[in-house]
Amino acid sequence: MARQLNAQEEETAGTILLVEDDESTRKVLEMVIETETPYKSLTFENEQETLQHLEQVIEARPILFVLDYHLPTMTAIDLYDRLHRHQE
Repeated sequence: MARQLNAQEEETAGTILLVEDDESTRKVLEMVIETETPYKSLTFENEQETLQHLEQVIEARPILFVLDYHLPTMTAIDLYDRLHRHQE
């Protein structure tokens, strides 16, 4: 059952950045974020796609990063460090 957001929740809902290379896990997490929380998700398949869309990530100002630890070319900590440098 999808959770309905009231107008105030929709207006003030933050964004959660989700980076997960396993498609089924990514889809489940995205569905849970979108249906069970007042937050929006900004979802990418891997670190390269995330960095290619860096301006979109910065503009969204995510309040939470949900990152797969073992990404194809770096760890989640490495990706977080790169994103955090740009967020400031």
